[in-house]
Amino acid sequence: MLKLIIIAVVIGLAYAAACWMFPYVRCGRCNGTGSRKAWILRRDVDCWWCNAAGRRLRIGRRIFNHGARLRREGQARRTERAGSKS
Repeated sequence: MLKLIIIAVVIGLAYAAACWMFPYVRCGRCNGTGSRKAWILRRDVDCWWCNAAGRRLRIGRRIFNHGARLRREGQARRTERAGSKS
């Protein structure tokens, strides 16, 4: 059981490091080309999943960015409240 926990922690840390070093991955909808075939006319259109960039943020990086934004907003509110009391 302890081995599984250690393996899970190592995998989690490796994924966190990958999210930090390489935040963008190839778009799965257009395979990194930025365009894909339209459904009806089969012509090339810009990929709306990645905004024609061919790359998307990793899910783990999105979660990290959301947490960092919440922390910044919380700190800003705390300093506003502390400033208004005095």
